[in-house]
Amino acid sequence: VYVERVPLELLEEGEKVSFDLYIKKADNTFAHVKEVGNVLDEVEKSHYRREGVKWLYIRHEQRPRFEHYVARHARKVIKDPDIPLDDQSRELYSSANQVLHDFFEKPDQEEHVQVIKEMAEVTLEHILNQKEAFYSLVSVSAHDYYTFSHSVDVMIYAIGLGRRLNLEEKVLTTLAQGAILHDIGKTRIPLEIINKNGRLTEEEFTRIKNHP
Repeated sequence: VYVERVPLELLEEGEKVSFDLYIKKADNTFAHVKEVGNVLDEVEKSHYRREGVKWLYIRHEQRPRFEHYVARHARKVIKDPDIPLDDQSRELYSSANQVLHDFFEKPDQEEHVQVIKEMAEVTLEHILNQKEAFYSLVSVSAHDYYTFSHSVDVMIYAIGLGRRLNLEEKVLTTLAQGAILHDIGKTRIPLEIINKNGRLTEEEFTRIKNHP
């Protein structure tokens, strides 16, 4: 089983998990400790803390489920002093990308829009509250162009520019939300056109121009 580690403190006690959880044993093998749909309770979490466990593990293919989970608890991520700044930024950036990616794949699920706006608010809070957070987010940003990662990058740079201009926090919030949603019209354009490598046909380009 190919697994990835996740911080114990990101897991909310008393809430059902949408992914399997594993613990790493002394012999470097992994034991399955929680199935999808089960609850990590306070007693279990306290036990792990006493044992010095800082990380649990998830299946690689269940990473998107975890990122949705992180999106719902993003504020806790950025306020946890035990999570290094770059790890906070990486989780925040990854979660924002996943939420946008899922929205672009399923644009009729409008509830994603509120999650996206919340992610913008949390990103702004992250940048305002930690001096080096903007540069940390820039350092973990994507180098490959996809509409969703581009939208997250635009939001990060818009917040940075807005801060430079000394905009009020209320205005910065609107700016961040507008920036991350600026390409929302592309949800009506087929992904094979959006992510096409190479030159667009005249017909494809005409469809792209309609996205605003």
